Amino acid sequence: MKNGIVIYIILLIFLSGCGLFDTRNPEEPDVGGATFIPQTSWEAVIINLEQSFRLIATENYLQCLDEEFFIFNPSAEAANLYQGIFTDWSVAGAERRWFLTLRSNIGEGLSPELILYPSIPQSFADSVIYTAEYSLSVPHTADNVANMFKGRLQFTIKRNEQANWQISSWIDQASDSTLIPDIPTMSHLKAGFFN
Repeated sequence: MKNGIVIYIILLIFLSGCGLFDTRNPEEPDVGGATFIPQTSWEAVIINLEQSFRLIATENYLQCLDEEFFIFNPSAEAANLYQGIFTDWSVAGAERRWFLTLRSNIGEGLSPELILYPSIPQSFADSVIYTAEYSLSVPHTADNVANMFKGRLQFTIKRNEQANWQISSWIDQASDSTLIPDIPTMSHLKAGFFN
């Protein structure tokens, strides 16, 4: 009996010293799916896109894009400046890469702000042409990449076989308000964080 008590005490001391009962550090929250709404309408795609920029939520951003058929057409200025970088641009490759790099260059507690000024969309049976002037402010820490971007985007948003909507085509252009050389388009941002 005396040996049993000694063994029991030794066992308690051992278990309390090994960290088995210590509390662990909390994990970072996964904001990926928390704010993503089902894309059963083209409007949901726009909401998810704006939120994914604000939260820097990579997976939400990529779900807005049609991985199989996505085409990105950069602004003419960016295409000339970054020759060849937009060749074979894909969701799984280039879009994921630039967004993850952007995310790693934004300090804790900071977030980009995408503001869209849309025109009336053109609706078809299974697609929508969405055009908007945009302003994007990005509080990143990278050198040689601007923090403010303006231009005009045109999305072709299509409904897939599962009745979900995604962006299949993204055309980026300088608008009349971005002809000032100091304010680049979003294409410059993508190229700047792709490298």
